[in-house]
Amino acid sequence: MSSIFPTAFSHHNQLWASLLLEELARLGVRHVCLAPGSRSTPLTLAAVANPKLQCHSHFDERGLGFMALGLCKASASPVAVIVTSGTAVANLYPAVVEAFQTQQPLILLTADRPEELIDCGANQAIEQVGIFAHFVVARQNLPAPHASESASDLLTRIDGIYQRCCVQPVRGPIHLNCPYREPLYPTAQQQDFAAELAELNEWRQHQQPFVRAELNDPEPVVFTVPALPGVIIAGALGPDEQAAALKLQRQLGWPLLADVQSGLRGQANVINHPELALAQQPAALMQARQFILLGGRLISKSLLRWLEQHEWHHSVQISDHPGPFDAGLVIMQRLNCRVDQFELNNPPVHPPAVCVSDAINQASRSLWQPDELSLSEVNLAAQLQFSMPEQGLLMLGNSLPVRLFEQRFSGRQQIITSRGASGIDGLLATAVGLGKHDASRPLTLVLGDISLLHDLNSLALLSQLQQPLVVIVLNNDGGNIFDLLPVPDGRTLDQYYRMRHGYQFAAAAEQFNLNYQRPADMAEFHQGYQQALALARPTLIELLTEPGEAAADLKQAIADAAALTR
Repeated sequence: MSSIFPTAFSHHNQLWASLLLEELARLGVRHVCLAPGSRSTPLTLAAVANPKLQCHSHFDERGLGFMALGLCKASASPVAVIVTSGTAVANLYPAVVEAFQTQQPLILLTADRPEELIDCGANQAIEQVGIFAHFVVARQNLPAPHASESASDLLTRIDGIYQRCCVQPVRGPIHLNCPYREPLYPTAQQQDFAAELAELNEWRQHQQPFVRAELNDPEPVVFTVPALPGVIIAGALGPDEQAAALKLQRQLGWPLLADVQSGLRGQANVINHPELALAQQPAALMQARQFILLGGRLISKSLLRWLEQHEWHHSVQISDHPGPFDAGLVIMQRLNCRVDQFELNNPPVHPPAVCVSDAINQASRSLWQPDELSLSEVNLAAQLQFSMPEQGLLMLGNSLPVRLFEQRFSGRQQIITSRGASGIDGLLATAVGLGKHDASRPLTLVLGDISLLHDLNSLALLSQLQQPLVVIVLNNDGGNIFDLLPVPDGRTLDQYYRMRHGYQFAAAAEQFNLNYQRPADMAEFHQGYQQALALARPTLIELLTEPGEAAADLKQAIADAAALTR
C-alpha cells in the first residue's frame, strides 16, 4: 500500500508543520493567507507544499487578516492565516475583532519563539499567548516540536480546536500559537521519522481527519406567534435565509422592513427603505404590537429608534449568533437558530392581505429622480442597481456609504458588509478576499475616501487580480459622516473630525497599475462602469463630490418623507 503522508523531513519543525497543515486541509481548509517571515518558515513551506491548499500572500499582516476575512465570508469556510512572531501577530488584531463579532472562522497560525526566548530580551519575541484575549473562541499554545512530543496528540488538539471554530452555537476565530526552535529552514539531509509516525500509520493511508466528528442536522425550532398585529424586520441575512424570510412574510401577511444587508429589497411585499417608510408613519406599521427580527445588525438609526420607543407587547429575534447585537432593543424571546431552521407552530389559516409595501415604496421613490444626471453620492446609491449585473456582489464600506445605500438602494444584488465592529479599516483587503474566492461573480466595492486612505497599501493586493473588481471611492474630502452627528461646527469639525485632506487617487491608481476613471456626471459613470465590468483587471472609479452634500441630501429625504403625511 502506497503512503500518502511521507516520513522523510529535514527536522521536527518541518514534520510538525506538515502534520498541522495536512490535518487542516483534511478538515476542510482550502485557503491559506501568508505574510513573509523567518520564524514562520516551517508553516509557510508546509502550506505551499500541500496540493490541497491555495496560498495567498501579502506583505502587510493587517491587510492579510482582512483578505482572509473576505475569503471566509465568500466561501463560508475556515481560512488559515500564517504570520511570523512579534508585532506581525498584533497586526492581525483588527481583523480578528471583526471575525469574532461576525462569527467568521479564521484559523490564526502564529509562529513564536520557544519559551526559553520569551521575556529575556530576545529579538522579535513578545508574549503571544492570549494576545487576542476574548476575541477568539479557543486558543492553544502548542509545544515546540520535539521527539518527546506525540504526533497523535498534535492531531487530536487540532481536531478539537477546529470544532470550536466551525460548530454552533459559538463559532469564530481560533488561535494556534506555534513556537519553533532553530533550524527553521530545510537542510540537505533528511531524517526518517517512520518510527515516530508509526501511531499514525492508518491516518497516513487515507485522507480523513484523525478525529472524525459526526455532526447532526439541527431539528427545526418551532415557535408560536401571539394573535397581535405585527411587523417583520429583516437584518443581515445569508442567501439561504432569504427564502425563509419571504415564506414567513407570506404566512403572516405582515409588512416586512428590509435592511439593505438582507438581500430582500425589490421582492414582492417588501418595504425597501425602512427609515423613509417610518417617516411616512403608515398605519400598518404604527399599529403593530409585535415584531420578529430576523438576523440583526441593523443600519438605520431611525429604525432602531422606532423599535426601541414603539409600544410592543411581544418581540422575538431569530439569529444563530449567540448574543445580542442591536443595543437598546427589548427582545422578549430569542431563538438561537438560523432563519431557515425555524417553523411557525400556528400559521394563520387566512393571513391578512397586507399590500402596503407598493404604496410605501412608491412614495419613497417619489422623493428623488431615478434618472438624475448630476454626480452625487445619493444618486450613485439610487442608480447603481440598474448598472450592476443581478448576480453581482456589492460590498458597502462603513461610515457614510452604507447609510447612503440603506436609504436609497433597492436592488436585488447580494450585499456584503463588515458590520461586526463597523470599522473603516481593511475594507479594500476584505473585498479582495471576496473576489479571490469567486472570480465569476462581478464584485463592486463602494467606500469612502478616508477608508481608502486607511487601507491604501491593499491596492497592491487589488493589482494582483485578473478579474473585473470595481472599486468606487466617494471622495468628499474627508469624514463627512460627522455632518450627520452633533459635532460643533467650524474649525473643530474640519480639523479633528472631517479631517479634510485634498487628496485624489489618480496617482495611487497609476502607482499600482490600476485602471482609473473620474466621471463628470452619472451618464459618464454608468458608461465607464460598464466598461470596467468588461475588463479582466480591477478598476478604481473616483467620484469627486461636494463636502457635506450627501449628509444634507439624507436629512432632506427624511424631512420630505415626513411631509408626505401632512
